[in-house]
Amino acid sequence: MRSVFLAAALFLSGCTHAYVIHGATGRAARDINARAAYQRATVTLLDGRRLETSGFHIRLDSATWSTPRPVSMGAPLSNVAEIRFFSRGEGGMEGLGLGLLGGALVGATLGYVYRDEDPSDNCCFYLPPREGVVLLAGFFGLVGGLAGFPVGAVKGSTVVYRVRLPR
Repeated sequence: MRSVFLAAALFLSGCTHAYVIHGATGRAARDINARAAYQRATVTLLDGRRLETSGFHIRLDSATWSTPRPVSMGAPLSNVAEIRFFSRGEGGMEGLGLGLLGGALVGATLGYVYRDEDPSDNCCFYLPPREGVVLLAGFFGLVGGLAGFPVGAVKGSTVVYRVRLPR
């Protein structure tokens, strides 16, 4: 029972990916513009204001966006502290992947530890050692993935870009 709570705690910790952008011409800036085309962003300005935005775009020396009230806004890029994106779909896929990996590792370990070297010891069925490892890894991986997907989708995935411009 403790292992169930430990697994739930690990999955509920969620995934946050943090990147630093040093200007409007790098890869991170291109990633922000591509992600903002289909996702809303939360922009934190240096004065502490947080704005829920859509249509965020980084230009050479500034950033522009729209707010829920159809108002276009902008600011010099040097006034933007961070840009944050949140996605339940990406969280679900990360949960699925982590669940598959964790479950498969547990299953492979159990299959290896409890493998049958001698078929005469079994009362019900016999699995050769290699097939037992593969079968249990596949089963536990499937169960882990099925458990990880909804948990990851509920928790979501957060991508944070911190703006650090050279002075």
